[in-house]
Amino acid sequence: MKKLFGLLVAGVLVASITAPAVAGKAKPVKTTLYLHGNTPIGEAGEEASNLSDGAIMTMDTTEPTGPVPKSFGVFQPFNESCVGNPLFASWQGMFKGTIVGPIKLTAHFVAPPTQVRVRLWHDTAFMSCTSTAAGTDAYVDPLFEEVIDVPAGHSVVEHLFKNKKLKVFGNLVLEISQAAPTSQGRVLYDSPDMASSLEFSATK
Repeated sequence: MKKLFGLLVAGVLVASITAPAVAGKAKPVKTTLYLHGNTPIGEAGEEASNLSDGAIMTMDTTEPTGPVPKSFGVFQPFNESCVGNPLFASWQGMFKGTIVGPIKLTAHFVAPPTQVRVRLWHDTAFMSCTSTAAGTDAYVDPLFEEVIDVPAGHSVVEHLFKNKKLKVFGNLVLEISQAAPTSQGRVLYDSPDMASSLEFSATK
């Protein structure tokens, strides 16, 4: 009996040593999506770039290296029922994972005292629009739509989207447009000194 008990104990010890470790719960990893552009002055070249090759502005984890920032005027879109638009300040980032906690927008502006409207979508195709003229009905309301204040001059505006847990399966779309009735400015991005971005923690 003692011998049998000893063999059982030895077997348990061997099993505990050789058994694969149980994977622990994945810890959220800090992720930053930097806003990028295709041309130095956004509205002067992004339209031509989009028409010629379908290019849109992107956001990804690559830190910007350009010596000077790119910029885009903050305008009022002619059709607000669109998920992003290459003719206006909007970006798409490909991402898959679960965002845990708030999503932080850091945006550089040159503007008079004004207000901008920030909209954020997930898992929705860029340029999903509802348009009577085009006969389309594809618009989806954004996950977040918030108006934020922008002070005069060059400013760095930080804004938190109050998120708890968000599963993203494919993409995020960010749009910055004019909210004030008359004043407008420019959003600056894609340089180390003016690295406008979205920042969050996420698990894969």
